[in-house]
Amino acid sequence: MSKRFFLMTCLGMVWACSDSLAQPPTKEEGKLGRQKMSPELRAFLTTEDLDDVGDALGKLKTLGADDTSAIRSVLAKWENAQAVSNLLIHSDLMPEDIRLASLFRGLAEKRAAYYGLAAVVGFQKIKPEKLPEKERQRVAAELLAVIRKTRDARATRASLSIGGFISERDAPQVTALLEHADDTVRTNLRAWLFKEFKGRGVEAFSAAVKQSGLAPAAQERILSQFKEWRAKPKDIAPLSASIPNLRDFQPSDEPGIRDKKDNKGK
Repeated sequence: MSKRFFLMTCLGMVWACSDSLAQPPTKEEGKLGRQKMSPELRAFLTTEDLDDVGDALGKLKTLGADDTSAIRSVLAKWENAQAVSNLLIHSDLMPEDIRLASLFRGLAEKRAAYYGLAAVVGFQKIKPEKLPEKERQRVAAELLAVIRKTRDARATRASLSIGGFISERDAPQVTALLEHADDTVRTNLRAWLFKEFKGRGVEAFSAAVKQSGLAPAAQERILSQFKEWRAKPKDIAPLSASIPNLRDFQPSDEPGIRDKKDNKGK
């Protein structure tokens, strides 16, 4: 009996050890520590592939008090890159009182360029009509700056996110970005401009173009394109832009638009 008991005890220890080794916590799970949260939220925060993040989000039906507290903790610490990025992209999960501030913080982040991309995507979850005018203008200015300063996924996604935040008063600044290095950005901004001025006429559009600071040749080109489109208007479908995973994102060092001072003497 003693030998049998000894063997069963040893087998039990082996099984327990093998089970713990078979399912070790992932690196991202380890970063979350012992913060109390639902298994569904933990899965969402730690998932690395964006397609799988969407699936994890679908399983996250409601947020309990522990989940809301965990989300606040993740954003306050600002350390777990995957968790922060997933929350910025799916910004409607963040508590409303810190949502906008967290997105602006993501845009301003210098150490992790992906936070900027995630925040740009997250602004698509914000309803512009529910923002005070001052905040709406700030979002517009920030996204215009992203387009001007970058030429990677941040710029292409910003050209999709910006539509609800800009208005006719921003048209000169938008027009100035039609010389952007990326074709997707140019197409999406042109689509917004043409639709915005469809009912205003050529004179109104021409006035905005003249205020853009574009070179005369570029002004003539965009005016000609607008006149041709207005003669036979058709929808210009915005071009989609893929979102790379955090581990795959390679930010470009090149700006989307070179400052005029950089072109002097060239």
